Amino acid sequence: MTRLHVLLLGLLLAETAVGGYLVVRRVGQPLPPMPDLTSVEPLTAREIREQAAKCRNASEWQKLGEMYLATGFFPEAEACLRYAATLAPGDASVAFQHAFALERLGKLPEANSQYESAIRLGHPRAADCWYYIGKNHLRLEQEKPAAAAFKQAGNLPGARFELALLEARAGRTEQAQNEARRLAEAHPNAYPPAGLLHRLALFRNDEAAADLWADQFVRRPRPLPTPLDTEVDWIFGVANQLGQNRLFGEAAADVRAGQLASALGRLLSAQEARWEPKIADRMTEVVLALNRPDEAAPILLETIDRAGPSFERLWQLGKVRPAQALEYWERAARLASGPQACGLWGDLAKRHQQAGNESQARMCQARQELAAGVAELEAGKSSEATAALERAVKADPQLAHAWFYLGEAHRAANRKSQAR
Repeated sequence: MTRLHVLLLGLLLAETAVGGYLVVRRVGQPLPPMPDLTSVEPLTAREIREQAAKCRNASEWQKLGEMYLATGFFPEAEACLRYAATLAPGDASVAFQHAFALERLGKLPEANSQYESAIRLGHPRAADCWYYIGKNHLRLEQEKPAAAAFKQAGNLPGARFELALLEARAGRTEQAQNEARRLAEAHPNAYPPAGLLHRLALFRNDEAAADLWADQFVRRPRPLPTPLDTEVDWIFGVANQLGQNRLFGEAAADVRAGQLASALGRLLSAQEARWEPKIADRMTEVVLALNRPDEAAPILLETIDRAGPSFERLWQLGKVRPAQALEYWERAARLASGPQACGLWGDLAKRHQQAGNESQARMCQARQELAAGVAELEAGKSSEATAALERAVKADPQLAHAWFYLGEAHRAANRKSQAR
């Protein structure tokens, strides 16, 4: 055998050894799950595939699991987070996320086991883990372990409320009422304690208290804070860093920084991947901010054709096509509702005044004041709401909605006789 043959044989053996190592390494680690991504917008689908291709350690598997959670592929998310947990058995955050993914699949005992692992591993949100454990026990109709878990959660408002519900269910209505009152005082914008107090008052046949808490219930717009708020922010945060959503968010940041041309470029890139109405709507806003109304009209017309009319789109179309403004705005008015329509009604009122249609102008002014009054009422400004709503009923005494909200404004200010 010549020296050249010896060298070639050595090279082949070396390549075989390296190749064998790579095969063993690949066989020793499972391939990441890959769902059908045809329904996912192309930029996000590409980023998921890229992340799956580079999964080598626990953090990369964890990141892929988060991406699957954010895009609704829960079985794939659970599989990735389960494998991440095997690679990093001492990582409390991975155990917590794996538990959360198991919950999404309805595997509640397994989820509780992982939440308990996260607690043992020193997760900083141990109280939140106990809250989730308690909720899962409730779903399994296991009230005693649920109550024990909620007590472990300490002072969490959501856990305290669940305990109050359990007390009420067990007939310990005084304890339930006391806890609900404490929660109602500590969280004046939260409706769940008011709802429970209303039901407890009905149970006692206390009509006055029931009426009081029913009134409070409709005036409290928020739920109680729970640990799920944090998870919602986490999942939406991941989703907003993917594909079109990332470009959309970056465009919004550009707009805030006054970099409108850059924002428009990002929106165009996002729209090239897959047409979406929210991106088209934002493009309209940007080109109008750039003072290019001729470019806004075709975007608006395409959006209306593909996604349907909304009062905002028709209102904007009237602004960029002033000769047809009245036609578009009257169409918009048939779709308009709520405080956000205040500007539309104001524009319609001005246009009717210019045309000499005084009765139509007054009707639109009344609806403009109604929208403004509802906005003030929702903001808790009863005095400002009362003033706007009084102007509304003066402009159009037949506007029943304005009379209703005027009564609500008086009631919010504790002017009960005027409310009636």
